[in-house]
Amino acid sequence: MFPEIKTQTTKPLKNEDGFTIIEVLMAVIILSLGMMAYGVTSGSIMTRNTHSTQESISITLAQDKIEELKSKSLGGLGLPYSLDEQVNEEGKQVASHNVYHRTTTVNDAGHSCACYYDIKVTVAWNNNGNHAVELNTQVSQ
Repeated sequence: MFPEIKTQTTKPLKNEDGFTIIEVLMAVIILSLGMMAYGVTSGSIMTRNTHSTQESISITLAQDKIEELKSKSLGGLGLPYSLDEQVNEEGKQVASHNVYHRTTTVNDAGHSCACYYDIKVTVAWNNNGNHAVELNTQVSQ
């Protein structure tokens, strides 16, 4: 009389093809921490790179001044000799305050022949604090 109705039993769904909200949240947190660490490290590297560049320039400025003095007759300078100057990256004198301050002193080294001279060149600059490089040498003429 009545048609027979068949019922199917449904199996519980086990959908393991996607991510759960916890997994997504953990991935976002780990990614955020990594990006923050990268940002902090990048800033530190850029600051150190700038300082290294300025230090290299100041060492070159000091070496250039020493080489210039070596080519001169130091006995005719009138010892002790001292020179303060503001220079740019190329060693040219400028009046600006955003430059390198180079201080040069030449003294008699105290030898009996009066042919040895002490040369001291200090190059200072200000970028996030005061920095300086000092080179000392002795020259015989």
